Amino acid sequence: MFRRSAARLLAVPPLSAPAVTSALLTLPGWKMDGNSTRHIERDLLFVDFVAAMKFMQEVAPVCEKMGHHPMWLNVYNRVHVKLTTHDAGNAVSQKDVDLAKVMNETYAKYTKKK
Repeated sequence: MFRRSAARLLAVPPLSAPAVTSALLTLPGWKMDGNSTRHIERDLLFVDFVAAMKFMQEVAPVCEKMGHHPMWLNVYNRVHVKLTTHDAGNAVSQKDVDLAKVMNETYAKYTKKK
């Protein structure tokens, strides 16, 4: 009887540990949770609560369009983000890398010196 591997049944392929490590080199501020490739995370600091909320509101439609929604927590002027892909077996996928890039680009607008 033919058996498929669990990875073949996943809707989105997870990235290998070396691929996650390589992707993180292009994502300033992002890190793995220890040596796990289960998710990548980042803490973002804003000038105040309003700026943190504006960031989240700006990124939310992008997440919706991508069909990829972050686990994020906002406390006053801080936003903590964890990205993982459920369709990849709760592991990091290219979808996470792509969303992290969008978040970095959006965050840069909030940290530019005026």
